[in-house]
Amino acid sequence: MSQPAVLVISETPGFSQTILDLWRIDSNIDSKLPSPTAMSRDLCGNLSSDSFDLAIVEGLSASKLEALLRQLEPHGKTLLILVSDASDAELVRDVAPRALILRQAECSAQALMLVASEVVKRLQAIDNLRLAEEALASNESSAILGRYIAEMRHTINNALTSVMGNS
Repeated sequence: MSQPAVLVISETPGFSQTILDLWRIDSNIDSKLPSPTAMSRDLCGNLSSDSFDLAIVEGLSASKLEALLRQLEPHGKTLLILVSDASDAELVRDVAPRALILRQAECSAQALMLVASEVVKRLQAIDNLRLAEEALASNESSAILGRYIAEMRHTINNALTSVMGNS
């Protein structure tokens, strides 16, 4: 993952525009933040697992929210869900237990952006860790091969020294 993909899924146009504007401001401050994509629930029909890394969902009715969560949950990606009441929060917990739930009444757009940008930074850190682990595994295998070759050279030299000494 070179740059995480962020989706803003909302039925509230003002919300999507606010998030996009705030994200643009944050991206000017921190150039490592990706630019998000806003879409409505109806456009999310065929999302694949590699099309997003973080989804911010807001403003959906309970039935649409449940259908969307059932579609997004199997991907195993990070979901940031804004709910309006406790029943919606319970629905989210039942359908998508790994989702991060924020109440709209208690969460400002700036707080949401802070959480979302920290999630993106965490995703990038996890990706960097995975790359470092792969590099470490490659270096370890190269080191093992180098030690094996050095040991074999030493063993062959010992045998040749014996042969040359006896001849």
